[in-house]
Amino acid sequence: MKIKINHNTVEETLIIPLYGRMVIEEKYPNLKTTNNTKEILDLLDYDFESKKKKMYSKAGIYGALEGCQREYDLKWEIDNYLISHPNASIVNLGCGLLDIFSMTNNGLAKCYNIDFPDVIKIRNQLLKLKENEYNISCDLNDFSWMDEIDNKNGVIFVAAGVFYYFKREDIIKLFNELSNRFKGSSLAFDTCNKKGLKIMLKTVIKEAEIKDVGAFFGLSKPEKELKEMNIKYNNISIKSYMNGYRKLKYRLLYKILNFLMDHYVKSRIIRLPIHMIDSIGKIRRATIDLTTELGHAPSKQEIAYRLGLSISKLNSIIKSAQSTVSMDTPASSSDDDSAKIADFIVDNSTISPDGKV
Repeated sequence: MKIKINHNTVEETLIIPLYGRMVIEEKYPNLKTTNNTKEILDLLDYDFESKKKKMYSKAGIYGALEGCQREYDLKWEIDNYLISHPNASIVNLGCGLLDIFSMTNNGLAKCYNIDFPDVIKIRNQLLKLKENEYNISCDLNDFSWMDEIDNKNGVIFVAAGVFYYFKREDIIKLFNELSNRFKGSSLAFDTCNKKGLKIMLKTVIKEAEIKDVGAFFGLSKPEKELKEMNIKYNNISIKSYMNGYRKLKYRLLYKILNFLMDHYVKSRIIRLPIHMIDSIGKIRRATIDLTTELGHAPSKQEIAYRLGLSISKLNSIIKSAQSTVSMDTPASSSDDDSAKIADFIVDNSTISPDGKV
């Protein structure tokens, strides 16, 4: 029996992105991220014909292309995090009907989908839970949902088209609560500037006839604004929505969207990792401890052995954290100590003074 979806309901706002994805999969098959879109739509009793004209219009395709590109970008962020944290937890914030686990399931990770109770009810009807996947009914601003997340092997949080509807003060509370509770986590989300928010209010929200909802949160200069908000995450990654993860050559329609997203509304994917801060702190402490124990500056091999890391992983952490902790950072908080982190790491590519003799 099919599930009846009425117009101007919460259910309708959830399935329109699915319909858009199907349109894009027809027109731009290379942008396909999942295999179950048509399967889900076939379960619905809904008048898709009433939306067909809008969805296949230029404006409709613009919006659908944006959604598919966002899914690809966030999938990339998750896949990248799972390389170093294969047993991590994936947390799909404000999940709607986004089946992110089908795109990223490596057989080891867990996934938690979080949204309001009425949304989760619909999701339970349409999307069968996979092994190690869990749905949590909760308001994101009610931090009790965090108690259910397994943090033993790392966590990556993703939010697709969610934070636009949050007020700035709520974003600050949420981001800092995540950074306090989940050490070693990453948070990836999409954002745009004020122009993008205005367009959203005039198109997406108005067309969906959503009442009592506004578009509040956007970032014109992400790094600067997040710093001013005292967000505790550091080493922020900012990538172009359309060109930051893959470059595609399509016809004029895609090129126009690319220009609008990249230059006009400044759409970006922001990643806020704190795991590099923790890691570089451990490297710093290990370096100082080994210097005291050995009586000389430790090599990278010695530091890596102490921390249980491979040389390539150690080099990757140092490279990734360059914007967070410079090798010129003082090794001690003492004003009398002028030693820097770089002074304690041996460069094995150079000949030591003893070797020159």
